[in-house]
Amino acid sequence: DMDSNMYPSVPNMKARDENGSDRPYVLCEYTPGIQEHWDYIWKSQRMIGAFYWDWCWQGLYKFGDNSGRIYLSGDFGEQPTAVGAGRDGLVSPDRKPFPVLATIRDCYRPFFVTRSGKSPVLTVKNRFDFTDMNRFNVEWEAVRAGRVVASGNLGNASLAPGETAEFNLGQGAEGCEINIRFSLKEDTLWAPAGHVVALYQAL
Repeated sequence: DMDSNMYPSVPNMKARDENGSDRPYVLCEYTPGIQEHWDYIWKSQRMIGAFYWDWCWQGLYKFGDNSGRIYLSGDFGEQPTAVGAGRDGLVSPDRKPFPVLATIRDCYRPFFVTRSGKSPVLTVKNRFDFTDMNRFNVEWEAVRAGRVVASGNLGNASLAPGETAEFNLGQGAEGCEINIRFSLKEDTLWAPAGHVVALYQAL
């Protein structure tokens, strides 16, 4: 059993999360404020996620119209109609990504990386519940004035689910911008080896 509701504001979601229940809590639907919702969800001890509504804009090609235009609600002259309905997806009806898809991808990152100033030391938190970081390639590059001046990887570094650790990239990364990428080492049922699950840029 679990708690759930749809389209709460962040304060409303927080209040429900803190109502004393010990059941898992998930948003069955939400749309606005993606970043704000996930900033809280990742900190919660009870929340298990949220389902964005929805995947794609809902539109159709019109029979006899060969222009390639996609018709949305209200475009057929139907009355009554809810103009704007079905226009809240992450991709277009022909599956072209909208910028919001990149936002939600970043919110779902299973690793969280922070850095103090221009230090070469990165603090990494493994947000997975059951998967060690050693299942992923963790590659980094240090950039100064637009040029890569150092690069490397964390090898088979282990970081257990829910744990946080510091990784020193060495003096070559000090004072630089750091790009870091987490990708699958092996094929899985849902993605091939090399699939990137998280990107970070530590400025």
